[in-house]
Formats: sequence, structure tokens, C-alpha cells
Amino acid sequence: MEAAGVKRVFVPVFEESDYSPERLAERYVKYMDEDVRGFVAAYEDILGSAGPAFGRILRYLAGLSPPPSPSPSPPSLGSKEQEETVQRDEGEGKKTGKKEEPQAALIHCTAGKDRTGIFFGLLFDFLAVPRAQIAAEYNLTELGLASVREDVVARLMQAPAFRNYMLSRMSKNTTTTTGTTTGTTTTDTEDIANSLRAGQQQQEDASQSAAEAVEIPPALLEKGRQAALRMVSARKESMLGALAMVDEKFGGAEQYMRVQCGLGDGELEALRRNLVVRKE
Repeated sequence: MEAAGVKRVFVPVFEESDYSPERLAERYVKYMDEDVRGFVAAYEDILGSAGPAFGRILRYLAGLSPPPSPSPSPPSLGSKEQEETVQRDEGEGKKTGKKEEPQAALIHCTAGKDRTGIFFGLLFDFLAVPRAQIAAEYNLTELGLASVREDVVARLMQAPAFRNYMLSRMSKNTTTTTGTTTGTTTTDTEDIANSLRAGQQQQEDASQSAAEAVEIPPALLEKGRQAALRMVSARKESMLGALAMVDEKFGGAEQYMRVQCGLGDGELEALRRNLVVRKE
């Protein structure tokens, strides 16, 4: 990549301490929730930690050269005159040095869905893109992941932590302690945290887990599959709920960029100037 002139910059959203079994379990439970509020809560967690990382990306975008202003349509010319005009313009650009190499940035996370999704949801909302359009763009992620969705779900379900979680569900017919407003429970979170620890230990030992020999009932397997599918979903309602949450919890996209990311007036104006091409 570097040989091609591409510079890779690692900008983590979460600190290493946020990858403990307990914190991972809390996030997994939210993504697996049947209610859209689970995703909204997960995206609130991301935004609560992402200020410095998002700020660095936004400052890079603010520092790019602005796009050229749209020029008025040229007068109708014959094909030869058009060709001469284009050649003359290109030649003048080379002489004056005004012609610059195009600049770009590829922004992504592991799946390009959650951290990336809420980043662009926030940015587009700041740029006054209609929220229905933002949600529709976010939903296109499902189309992008369609070719690998079943493979991802299969890997999730075969992961030691996920199997251990489903096995723990087998031994519990009911859960009693409500832990969050999203419909998940503290029992769910504890089970996933314990499953993550067990899964890590199994991987470290590189041994055959006794749990793998236990047959999981088809009904429970299907519930696990549906939960895994929700983890890789990108529903419009999730993004619309997340943007409403940004308004409620952070005072809107611009206020988030100011307070959480530390951007000032000049940087915010540069983002608008660089990323919006207005028709004349």
C-alpha cells in the first residue's frame, strides 16, 4: 500500500481495556437484541469512546483541498473546437501547476458497518443530508455484506464463546433479572462474559472442548442464528434511532464534533467546504 502512495493510519475507537470479556459481553448483548434500541445503545457506547478517533479523521478530511467549483456549461462547439479547447485547458493547467492530484480517504472498521456506519451517519447529518437518505445508505451495507453474511454467521455460531453462550441458554429456561432498558438481561451479559472467558481459554489451550460434543437443540440453534444475523444487520431503523440518540444525548452532530472531537469553527467550515459540492 505504501508503495502505491497510500498511508495507513490506525485510529482505534476503544481502548484496550474496553475489550475485556465484560465490556465485549455488554456490546454483544446489545447487537443481539431483537429491539432496535439494542443497536442504538451499542452506537451510543461507540460515540462515548470515539471522540478522539473521529476527531483525527475529521481533521484529516478538513485539511484536504476543496473540490473545484462547478464551471458553467461551455458554449456549443463543433467536435474539433471542443477537442482544442480541452487540450488548451489541460496544457494551461500543467504550465501553471494548478492541476493537483486527487485526494481521497478510505475509512473502515472490521466489517465496515458499526463504527464506520455511525461515523458516516454523524458526518452526513452534520452536512445536512436528509436522515432518510442516510439510513438508506447505511442499509446498503446489508447488500455489501450479502455475499459473506452466511459465512460470518456460521463462524460466529462455531466460535467457542458463541457456542458456550448457547449452551448456557440450554441450562436456563428463564432469566429473571432485567439489566437494561433494551430488553436484554444481566444474566445474558454475565453468560456472554463467562462464555468469552471460556472461549479464550479453549483457544489458548488449543484443546478439544467438551462442550463441542454437546448437541444443541435445533430450536436453540435457530435462535442463536437469528441473533447472529442481527449482529451483521444494518436496518434503517437502527440508524434513524442512532441519529435521534445523537440529538438527545450529545446535542446533535455538530455539538458532538465540537465537544467530543474538539473541532472548532474553522475545521467545521472546512468540512462543509471540502465535502459538499453545490450546484449553481
